Order: sequence, then C-alpha cells, then structure tokens
Amino acid sequence: MPFTVICELLGVPDDVRPALGESFVGLLSPITSDHQWAAAKQCSDHVIAMLETLVADKQAQRDGALISALIDARDGDCHLDQQELLSTIFQLIVAGHDTVSSTIGNGALALLTHPDELTALMVDSSRLPDVIEELLRFDPPAPHATFRFATEDVDISGVTIPKGAQVLVSLGAANRDEVAFTHPDVFDIRRDEARHLAFGHGPHYCLARRSPDSRPPSRSRHCSADSPHSHSQLPSNRCISPTASSADCRLSRLSSRPDT
Repeated sequence: MPFTVICELLGVPDDVRPALGESFVGLLSPITSDHQWAAAKQCSDHVIAMLETLVADKQAQRDGALISALIDARDGDCHLDQQELLSTIFQLIVAGHDTVSSTIGNGALALLTHPDELTALMVDSSRLPDVIEELLRFDPPAPHATFRFATEDVDISGVTIPKGAQVLVSLGAANRDEVAFTHPDVFDIRRDEARHLAFGHGPHYCLARRSPDSRPPSRSRHCSADSPHSHSQLPSNRCISPTASSADCRLSRLSSRPDT
C-alpha cells in the first residue's frame, strides 16, 4: 500500500511499478556478504536507469504529478539539475514507502509484545494519536539522520571528531535520552513527553510529517480489532531489536563502498 501511494503521488506509470518495486526490494534488503552487496548494487543500477527514463518521459510530456512539479520547480532562474532530480525522487520513494511500512511493522510488534498497552488502546481508541507518537519515539523507522562530514576538528565530551570524518547522528539514541524522557526504554502510551526526533529536525525535517499521522492509525485499528490475543502467540526470542531494519541503515552500507 505505501509503495502504491507514493507511486501515485509521483506519477509512476502502472506498468513500471512492479519492476521498480522489485528493484527497490533488492536494494533495501539486508547486506551481509559481497554477493548480496553486488546484487543490491545491480538493483540500484536498475532503479537509477528506470528513474532516468521516467524523468525523460516527464520532461517530454508533463502531467499533474509530483515529478513534473519537481521538473518545473525553480528558485529564481535555477532549476534542479538531473542529479538533484534523481536523488530527490529516489529519496521520496524510499521515505514514502519503506519508512511507512517499517512504522506499521514496528508498531504492530511493539503493541503485540506489550499486551497491557494494546489492551488500553483497544479499550480507548481516542489514545491512538498518542500511541503513534510513542511508537515513533520507541522504535523509529529510521534510526539515524543522513550522513554529515566534519568541516573542522570538533571536540564532544572528550572525543575529537577530526576534520573530514563522517558523522552519523543517532535519532534512536536521542529518542531514548533519559534527560529528555522518563524511563525512556519503556513503551508507555500514556507518556506526556511527546517530543521525539523520528522525523528529524531543522532543514532536514521530514516533508511528510503529517502523512505518518494519518496512515498508520487505520492499520493499528485493524491490528487491534482483528488480533486481540495475537501477542500471546509471539515468542519473545523472535522480537527484533528497535530500529534494526530501517532503509537508511541498509543504504549506508552501499554508500560506504569505495566504488559507489
């Protein structure tokens, strides 16, 4: 469902979606070997080729979808160049479906492994907005921000980050900060502290901030209504550690290879 929605928004033709979706699945799958990395790299090449064709088609014939709007977007006399267009579309597709799918999955897991919280939600569905905020804090779909590079030597808490070093800010760790949250490792749908960094901060704040608020709830209702006792069938040793499977983590492995 999330992939279909983002394709509709972008204007991806129906006949392109199966191949594009399959390539994204291969690209975003966990990588633990050189063989898997090579397969993911091939999928990445396929995605880029399909996006290049898609952009060329939209440049030749505009429609009312988002890709055409990006092509026409300008700041004064400046337009997005080809690389910027491809990068933006790529990020929109990943952020528009992988993070939403992860939020639904992470949320279902958290509720099913915390039966008291699930029961409280079932008894009072008005808690849903607060539940979603706590789910995003407790197990965000993206565990870290985008890569940064230190422009000069920086000392933080006695540790020197040298100029040119790659820096990765852990959003998941920030969401478990004991200074900001009471009992941060506890999943608590009654939590008063709604602040979290699941959507980032500042100029990189998530463009689709409102979408996750509206899409996961419908799935949460189905989970609660259809599977009130499912948590009793979920063995604790099958639980996945928070934030372990986000797209950002997998993509970073590709970007860290010297030949990419």
